[in-house]
Amino acid sequence: MKTVIDKQLKFWKTYGIYSPLVFVVGLIVCWLLDWFNIETWFIIGGTVLACTAVVWWWWTMFTIGKLNSTLTRNVEQFLELLNIVKELNHEVKETSSNRQRGIKKTRQTKSTKE
Repeated sequence: MKTVIDKQLKFWKTYGIYSPLVFVVGLIVCWLLDWFNIETWFIIGGTVLACTAVVWWWWTMFTIGKLNSTLTRNVEQFLELLNIVKELNHEVKETSSNRQRGIKKTRQTKSTKE
């Protein structure tokens, strides 16, 4: 099962690979067919590049925020679990030492009775 971030990463990787190729092929085709002059094509390319940079920047900020909140929540849950394990470990040691004391007392009372 893919997460939302995995799907978004795949989109940005694909976009990063194909957008320069589309730009170069479009530039060559438009230049050969004389649809646009090169200056117009570079203005279009610069505008698309600027929009991509802004959108990618905001996506990056939101993704980092989402990952940070997930990491913080996981650390808090891990610390809570660690405290529970410490308490259980302390209780087990306490129970174990009480049993040993009880065994020693029982042995002493048996030997004094005899």
